[in-house]
Amino acid sequence: MKRALFALPLLVSLGACSPSVKYYALEPMTSVGGARDAKAGPVIEFSQVRFPDYLNNPQMVMRGSGGEMRVDEKRRWVEDLGPNFQRTLVQDVASLARTGSVFVSGASDATARYQVQVDVSRFEVTDDGSAQLWVSYTISEPGAKGGSAQIFTEQLSQPVGGRSTEDKVAALSALVESLAKSIAHRMNIGA
Repeated sequence: MKRALFALPLLVSLGACSPSVKYYALEPMTSVGGARDAKAGPVIEFSQVRFPDYLNNPQMVMRGSGGEMRVDEKRRWVEDLGPNFQRTLVQDVASLARTGSVFVSGASDATARYQVQVDVSRFEVTDDGSAQLWVSYTISEPGAKGGSAQIFTEQLSQPVGGRSTEDKVAALSALVESLAKSIAHRMNIGA
């Protein structure tokens, strides 16, 4: 019994020495200038943003060499990565389009000119000091004659400006901004 009582303070003190968990979120791009106008740009609906299961969780995932994946229990997203990515992408596209009429399916009754579906296959920082986003996306115009749809594939990379987690999150946020610019360009909208 005495041994068990002695071990308890030791375990408590060891737990107190471990660093606390830090939480992060992707940041939308800063405004590109000009006021948003709900009537100015086209109505854009993001019907779906899909993430691989290994990324759609609160822990940050880093890609090492030889297929190694490291899950960081002390550095976490404030929520599952998929919803944070989707919200940031929608905000970035809305900034570029200078319109408030960019939304996730089910969030508006507006009739969309464009529907966008995004499939992310890679969104992580690698050991070589780069952040990577591998994605395919479909832009469709439901109201267009024949219901046109185009599929695009991108492998985006962004150097990480430093070694800190904040630098890594900034690089990942910059990749979402790059994707937003690419989507806006494909729809001929934005700055």
